[in-house]
Amino acid sequence: MAAGWTRIAHQTLGSAGTLTASWSGSYRHLKVLLDLRDAVNGNAVCFRFNDDSAQSYGYRRRNFEQNQSSGESAGTGTFINSGLDLYNSEHTVELNIINPVGNYHKLMYGHITGEKSVHTGEPNSREFCGKWKGGNQIVKITCKLEFAVNIPSGSKITVFGADDAPTTPVYPNLTNGTIFEESDTGKHYMFDGTSAWNEM
Repeated sequence: MAAGWTRIAHQTLGSAGTLTASWSGSYRHLKVLLDLRDAVNGNAVCFRFNDDSAQSYGYRRRNFEQNQSSGESAGTGTFINSGLDLYNSEHTVELNIINPVGNYHKLMYGHITGEKSVHTGEPNSREFCGKWKGGNQIVKITCKLEFAVNIPSGSKITVFGADDAPTTPVYPNLTNGTIFEESDTGKHYMFDGTSAWNEM
């Protein structure tokens, strides 16, 4: 479980281009949030890590758009393909990544939603998951439309990082003398201001 999130990277595009977030430091958990403007084209939102353009990505996605003949698909390639087109709609994305240190696959799952579907005019969304077999811990994320078309101006990426929750107890920030009553036993305890509850 992640222990408190810290914002580690942010970019707002001043002109159409590639959304890129990079940082220093080691974070086992990453949360990526994107606010994407309308690209007025049919290219899907895609991700790449640490500038790796090799065949080291795999993904699966599920579409929740109405009247679509195929709801689920999978693939491999040189990037994670969310499968949802940035077309006549603004989109939001949340991507969660498990990012262990060492030569391990990096696993991720995400959600992307749009204001309206190109097919139905109704709100649409897609879930996707994937893995990157690059090995090194992720310290850079690149987002582009199928790596051929620029992301529109005004789009934003924000990355938060966290480590595992500590295994040692985290004591509450309570003053000395705080009283607690157990609801099931009726026993009363007083906090010593540091780490102990003493029965009264």
